[in-house]
Amino acid sequence: MRVNLIMGALGTGARGIDRVSNNLQSALAGETLRLRLIGLRGPSAGPFSVPFLYTALPAAAAWVSLGRPRAVNHILSQSNAHLLNFVSLPRSVVTCHDLIEWTQLEKGLRRLRPHRKAHIRLWVRGLLRADRIVTDSEFVRRQLIDELGFPAARVRTVCPGVDLARFRPLEPDDAVLGRYGLRRDQPFVLYVGSEPPRKNVPSAIRAVALARRLRPRLLFVKVGPHQTIAGRKELLEAIRSCGLGDAVRLIDEVADPDLPHLYAAASVFVFPSLMEGFGYPPVEAMACGAPVVASGAACLPEVLGDAALLVDATRPEAIAAAIDRVLGDREVAASLRARGLTRARRYDVRDAARLMIEVYRDLREDRPFGTRRRP
Repeated sequence: MRVNLIMGALGTGARGIDRVSNNLQSALAGETLRLRLIGLRGPSAGPFSVPFLYTALPAAAAWVSLGRPRAVNHILSQSNAHLLNFVSLPRSVVTCHDLIEWTQLEKGLRRLRPHRKAHIRLWVRGLLRADRIVTDSEFVRRQLIDELGFPAARVRTVCPGVDLARFRPLEPDDAVLGRYGLRRDQPFVLYVGSEPPRKNVPSAIRAVALARRLRPRLLFVKVGPHQTIAGRKELLEAIRSCGLGDAVRLIDEVADPDLPHLYAAASVFVFPSLMEGFGYPPVEAMACGAPVVASGAACLPEVLGDAALLVDATRPEAIAAAIDRVLGDREVAASLRARGLTRARRYDVRDAARLMIEVYRDLREDRPFGTRRRP
């Protein structure tokens, strides 16, 4: 079966959704498919450069190769679904990781530039032109059906996969920890991700400040770039107002091989986000054996189940109480580790690839999701 994978950034250095796409692409490459990778994002420099994400032009040279008979065309992120407004792609499927930007636009939760607003509306319109949509969670699937009116028979949930060969429990590595100013005998709370308001990172900062009243050696470690200047300013202000100072490590870049070691060494992993389509970092953390404290908002109860302590993350004292519970009760910590490891096995990237191949077959044979296959 021929499949064209249309994605943003190609390569191992991608973050966020691009990293999820690359993981899936690597897993699909091990299956019996004829894959062609189409990268839409390239260098953009100079005073007249156009953001590659907001135009169909970067892909124009690729469309000739997409017309292969019976090929499935898979757009790996909703952010690139705007292309379907400009080009007719037969047998198209789009992975919709979340509707966060659309929700923020509809509710006026963010001040967006005109080109950003136009792009969001274009990719939502493009989603409605797709033959099928795959979502990361049932939460996002229900949003598509209930709020955008997409036919239920054309939407399926396929949870993103984690590379469990890479993200697994590891013994503390002094050399890796030392690169980031950490030690194996130093307890720390870990967060992995960016800093826009929806991620709610200042609440985690305030929670750690509260937890340190009983555990003054506790550190807060944040891994990942700031993404927005405003988000970093808010985070730094929270650190200053809480008087944490040297108790915080902000690590913008971590080498790919080192990340599982940081997850595995963390005393607690916190994920206070209020808007998510799946929540990749807490699943990676569980796969590495870290006890997880997470927000009970959006899709996170569905994804994490009883393998994490779910709290009202708008209340720093609730996050702090959960952190203290994990650090103060070995049985609670051990139970969370065991349940987390079991839960993480649900999200093996190899299983995600096999489910995606079923989607391709249904699409190629024009079968709605949920129909019985012919014997």
